[in-house]
Amino acid sequence: MAGNFMEKARQPGRCVASRMLCGLWRCLRPITPASGTALVEKSFSDDGESEMEVEYGYISTESTDSLTDSILDQRNALCSNYQREDVYEISHHMITLLENGKLFQAPIKTGTGRILDIGTGTGLWAIDVADFYPSLEVIGTDLIPLQPASVPPNSKFVIDDAENLWTYQRDGFELVHLRNLAGSIRSFENLYKQAFQAIAPDGWVEHFELDFPIRSATNNDSLPECHPLNAWVNALVQAGDQSGLTFRITQDGRMREQIQKAGFVDVVEKTWKVPIGDWPTDPTLKQVGRYSVEFLSQSMVDMALCADEVLGWGGAKTQTLVQNARSALKNEPSRLYYTALCVYGRKPVRAA
Repeated sequence: MAGNFMEKARQPGRCVASRMLCGLWRCLRPITPASGTALVEKSFSDDGESEMEVEYGYISTESTDSLTDSILDQRNALCSNYQREDVYEISHHMITLLENGKLFQAPIKTGTGRILDIGTGTGLWAIDVADFYPSLEVIGTDLIPLQPASVPPNSKFVIDDAENLWTYQRDGFELVHLRNLAGSIRSFENLYKQAFQAIAPDGWVEHFELDFPIRSATNNDSLPECHPLNAWVNALVQAGDQSGLTFRITQDGRMREQIQKAGFVDVVEKTWKVPIGDWPTDPTLKQVGRYSVEFLSQSMVDMALCADEVLGWGGAKTQTLVQNARSALKNEPSRLYYTALCVYGRKPVRAA
């Protein structure tokens, strides 16, 4: 039984739960030219503009002959072939509802300018921003091209590893947006520093993360560490620690502190409770809770598989972990929730 579970879950084309898993898979499956699966990094002209971009969802191959089937293979192996409503879309709808329809919290100037979305995934957030603010140029970046074929004319997508040295024009963006990158970044401190260089004076950085562990609103906001849902969360955190791709950026005020350390001022931290299930009386939160259950349920297998790869558990233990966690999602009488955290800060006009 365990063998069948693992075999099916590892089939090429299976949806990986979120872009944070792409980071784990990048760590677990090193990509080198020798292996024939090298990612093609963007190159830039003297004016700072990318010469290799994904225009309207398609890869422009005029500037890179080496972008071949290897990219498509990685896309299939990691995060594509969404035959169901995928977790990118579910999480985007859930977060948008949670934020009362706002696409960002930072008070940016929306007249003109450029926005950079790091780890854009399927590009849903970037596309929505481009639709709502047609005078802004929105650039989304990710390791793998997952964006749709039809996108707004003021949006574009670039294949890029955000942990490499950024070569964007300095002071070029009104907002650098980061979302759900926990478990995919080795050094958030370095990421924030590079964002600081890329943001224009008076521009903003904004980082949104879902913050685990799972808590109970009926049990003094606590839930035992041995609870099946927390056992699943702890496996992810342990795998992140072991692989060097931390999930702990949301803990102990680290996002806020590191954003401030990078040089940003007027830093604001906001938190929300994200219900699991439709137990809230508020209609919007009730819908958020329904999305939350679906998000977690669809994410569990793929996330657990990544943890299994790092921790070397074997299929039986992974299957038991997922089965117990999914059962708890459906049958837990407590009013469960986790938190969401958003931190944003402004680059001062006279940056040091």
